Amino acid sequence: MLICPACSTKNLYGSTNCKQCGITLSEQKVLDEGISAKPPIVGTTSSLPNDAPNLVGDIPSQSATTQSNVVVDAFNAVINLNKIPSEGFKFVSFIFPIAFLMGYGSKDWGKKVAIAFLLPICVVSLVAYVNIGLAALVDFVSLIWIIYLSYLVCSRHSVLVNKDKPFAMGTAVVSQLIFTLVWSIAVAL
Repeated sequence: MLICPACSTKNLYGSTNCKQCGITLSEQKVLDEGISAKPPIVGTTSSLPNDAPNLVGDIPSQSATTQSNVVVDAFNAVINLNKIPSEGFKFVSFIFPIAFLMGYGSKDWGKKVAIAFLLPICVVSLVAYVNIGLAALVDFVSLIWIIYLSYLVCSRHSVLVNKDKPFAMGTAVVSQLIFTLVWSIAVAL
């Protein structure tokens, strides 16, 4: 959290203006949770280790000049998410992680987590064409991966979404239905 030097209101990292008084935070000396008067290190929060990124809301998009590999980005996002300490268990986000992320407007996180979910299923489908016994083993490993990803989302929910935004149930339901459709197609391969 960023603490506004004018009114001492806590603001999310990445905020350009204070949500209470409206002062521009990027041009001011901001207190980092009262620990120091230095500007915050982009991508960290004071309650987390310095190498743990701040993941609130959407992932900053890359510039148009750089190309990104969607799969690598998805797994890098999971690695970064793993660095965040657990903050408790939110059951709804464990059962429906994609709907949870999309419903709170974290579309980039929703897409990256969905890709991280779907890739092992596609691998299982491809391996099944070669060796059904190996496919069963890969399927078991992918089940563990899916449970682990769901755990990461549900135990780090407050750094993934901005709870100041209202939950969009329609977006959540449609996102989950699309994800389920894509999942079904990947399994049917």
